[in-house]
Amino acid sequence: MDTCKKISKLSPLAALNYGMEINISKMHRFYIFSKIFGIYGELGRKSIYARRKELRTSTLSLAFAFLALTGLLNIEAISGISTQFTYFERFRDKWDMTIDITDSTPELLQEIKNIEGIRDCIAHQKVLTDTTISEAVISKELRELGISNLTEKVLSDGNGGYLISVPIY
Repeated sequence: MDTCKKISKLSPLAALNYGMEINISKMHRFYIFSKIFGIYGELGRKSIYARRKELRTSTLSLAFAFLALTGLLNIEAISGISTQFTYFERFRDKWDMTIDITDSTPELLQEIKNIEGIRDCIAHQKVLTDTTISEAVISKELRELGISNLTEKVLSDGNGGYLISVPIY
């Protein structure tokens, strides 16, 4: 009955934060701790003895936290090893190489093909050019907004189409 009165006087937040102290009817004397560590050792051991349930709960919580951390680190390590051996090691000799050359000639392309270990060589160029698109391929929303309002590079060709700069490979 006494415990119910104490609990009813606590606010819910205080009950969650502090809880109730357990009344221990008989406390053992810890002579070994008092002889080794003095009065501080005996008080510490009595405190641990009185709160052994909280000690077990906190120890179990810490053990689960370390177990979860170890599991996460193991999963990350296995994932990294898997990626290394199944992707990078597997395709190590199959990577493409890109060389940017400003002025390439057919003779240079032939010299690259004659290098030992090269099986295939492709040359490509990027050219900027202009193209005309008709108003029929432009979406309704873009027509309402006005395609020439988007950028200065879009010019009307006068026939209902627009002149746009595009790259060609």
